[in-house]
Amino acid sequence: MHMWRNKNFLLIMGGTLIVDVGFWFGIIGNLEFLQQNIESSFYQSLFLIVGIVMAVMLAPIAGRIVDQAPKKQVIVWSSFVRIFAVCFMFAAIKTGDVWWMLMYSIFMGAAASFTMPAFQALLPIILEREQLLGANSLLQNMMTVSRIAGTALAGYMLVKVSLFSLYFITLIAYTATFVCLTFLNVNEKRAKTIKDKKKEKSSFKDVFPIFKEHPAIITPFLLVIVPYLFLAGFNLMIIEISDLQNDQSIKGTLYVVEGISVFAGSVILKKFLKQRAIVPVLLGAVTLVAVSQLTLYFADIHWMPFISFALFGLTVGVYFPVSNTIFQVEVPHEFHGRFFSFKRMVESLMFPIFMIATGYFLDSIGIQQMAVLYGAISLVIVSIYGWKVLTGSSEARTMKVSALEASK
Repeated sequence: MHMWRNKNFLLIMGGTLIVDVGFWFGIIGNLEFLQQNIESSFYQSLFLIVGIVMAVMLAPIAGRIVDQAPKKQVIVWSSFVRIFAVCFMFAAIKTGDVWWMLMYSIFMGAAASFTMPAFQALLPIILEREQLLGANSLLQNMMTVSRIAGTALAGYMLVKVSLFSLYFITLIAYTATFVCLTFLNVNEKRAKTIKDKKKEKSSFKDVFPIFKEHPAIITPFLLVIVPYLFLAGFNLMIIEISDLQNDQSIKGTLYVVEGISVFAGSVILKKFLKQRAIVPVLLGAVTLVAVSQLTLYFADIHWMPFISFALFGLTVGVYFPVSNTIFQVEVPHEFHGRFFSFKRMVESLMFPIFMIATGYFLDSIGIQQMAVLYGAISLVIVSIYGWKVLTGSSEARTMKVSALEASK
């Protein structure tokens, strides 16, 4: 069945679009709320990482539940938790108390710890292997559409309406997503009965041998450090650039530029990179991240941040669809829940560390010196790992992106 005729895939796409628009409304609202109540970039970063810490804490439990419970139920109930979480932001806006925002972040982090692993584990069930790369690229673009629409519209609406109205629209978006996802009809084939699964003890320890048995997943798993170094400080850097250029409107524009570049990256992947070897494609993508970081040294020049964020967007459009497809294809299906929860936990651990570091460096040395530091670190990582991999096994050097679409 073509994926455009796949009802479950269309529901997931629709749900992703709606929830992500609401999510970016929330992000812009959070940034505005923090700017009104906290001056320091460092303290802003501390409040922004709370949800991430909660996601890390719940990851081991989430992985086991995703592997053992119906994934539809996991996704639907996580959507309901998001609806509940928005109520805390209403209290935060009413009282001006950042601790209510803390509760909002905790529940949003809890929902994300279940939703993302379940979503990644569900795609290989509802789609054929040869459809996964296209589906991951398409969903990356869908998330980009929601980011462009969400950030641009939220930035415009903040000038016209109150923060309360912004979060009320977010609440409507999450409610619509909850209703939409209840119509999923997934036939999850299980090799084991529920009774057998209850007897079986499973943990994150089961994930570690997978790296040895399936070495193709190691490169995308490790190299994600470089784009996450940029992603973790994404919002903080946008705030800093806005202040540096004394231009509040640049926030939404930077989101839009980066989002459009994600589309361009997806087109480049589809048209020009499918016959290229996977490892050089991934290495080239993260090298582009390093270049985008270095160009932020000129962040005081009005048009330079647009180039930096455009280069990063190209990376997102290439790196994440390829890496997600590698994980979905190479990791055995019965480990998907635990693997994607483990992956998310590792990424979530990196995120607050890099975010706090970004907040500290923005306060202490400024965005321009930080850009040079981050760019140099990224280039060192790419150089060392690239030399090790490309001088290693011939399979790592020659396996093509198109091989991910080949039937096993």
